[in-house]
Amino acid sequence: MPDQWPDNLNSYTINDIDQQELDLAPAQNKTQCFDICDTVEHLNNSYDIIFSRFVGEHVRDGEKMHRNILSMLRPGGTAFHFVPTLYSLPFFVNWLVPETFARQVLFVVNPSRGKMKVKFPAHYSWCRGSNSAMQKRLKELGYSAVHIDRFYGHHYFQKIPVLKGFERTTRNLLRKTDLTPFGSYAYITVTK
Repeated sequence: MPDQWPDNLNSYTINDIDQQELDLAPAQNKTQCFDICDTVEHLNNSYDIIFSRFVGEHVRDGEKMHRNILSMLRPGGTAFHFVPTLYSLPFFVNWLVPETFARQVLFVVNPSRGKMKVKFPAHYSWCRGSNSAMQKRLKELGYSAVHIDRFYGHHYFQKIPVLKGFERTTRNLLRKTDLTPFGSYAYITVTK
């Protein structure tokens, strides 16, 4: 909401690939309907800050997404992305199994998602927890600075006692040893 924006924020633009979703946005926000993996030349050097939350895993071409975001940022601009990472068990299984089966499992494990009937296909392109590999990829695109924070653990097994205990033990072990490829989530900060 504009009354909650910092004083130095002049505008806030919401992007989605689906115009019907954008039509649900508050009227005071600008909207742009486009695919982040498509042509974005008309938006070159348009934004100081770009952020996404649970978007990266749904794009088919993570390299194209990050390349496009780089072009959309003004010099010195920063992008923030929060993504699940592929080699965490629930996301790896989600990636391996057919989408119709993954949808059914999600609705059982997370009933609130079943009520909304929402499950977007997940591709996990460039959604990796490995610090060194992701930093190298992103810097090769032209970002001047890359920082990645990893998080271990997830809530998907909370209602399954045996798996809940397994997840807790695994999470603690991964956190202690900092096995970055097996992190559950990554918070990626990149600067043009």
